[in-house]
Amino acid sequence: MIPLAPAYVDRFRAWSRAARKRPAIPKPLHNPSNQCYQNSVIQLLRSSSSLVGILGDEGVGLAPRTAENSRSLQFAAALRDALRFDSDAGLLSRKSRWLGFSLDRQDDAHRFLDAVLDASSTGFGGLVEALCGTTLTRTTRCTRTSCQHESTCITPAELGLSLPVPSTGKHTVAHLLGLFSQPEAVDEDYKCEGCDRCGCCSSILESIGHSEVL
Repeated sequence: MIPLAPAYVDRFRAWSRAARKRPAIPKPLHNPSNQCYQNSVIQLLRSSSSLVGILGDEGVGLAPRTAENSRSLQFAAALRDALRFDSDAGLLSRKSRWLGFSLDRQDDAHRFLDAVLDASSTGFGGLVEALCGTTLTRTTRCTRTSCQHESTCITPAELGLSLPVPSTGKHTVAHLLGLFSQPEAVDEDYKCEGCDRCGCCSSILESIGHSEVL
């Protein structure tokens, strides 16, 4: 997880205290055609106090405008508008056409969520990754008793993390992350850095804490 910049920490804490007193009834969203998948994503995003409190705060500045991030700034502004409880989120729906989404046909809600967060990422100057990203560590271990060499590398924060979800029972996020982090055999061609042999290592991918949104 990427830590929040110090300038945003106090603001987030103050907003979190105020959020407990805020009416939790947002403005209804219209569904004039086939955009229920978009509305479900907007309702999900509005349920996160972290996202609403920081990305939806007009006082939190966007990234400086450049020729490269002009479109991302527009998506950031559209997402900020959609996070407002008094908004009908129409601006984000219109901008979504730039990402290949049509209001005339159904689409996948998860694909829409990934696309919107990715498109607005640069415009928010790293805040999307700080709030929604998951930083992973990959630990590789030699299974030979005489070696047991171990090495760890940290991957950049990822916005998309696919977790296995069992078809039965109730499961917490912590439990699903545990199912995600299972040892697996390393490719036979991988050579252990400790004993210089191949085919003797396993690796495990683990998350460093939960993202702010979780």
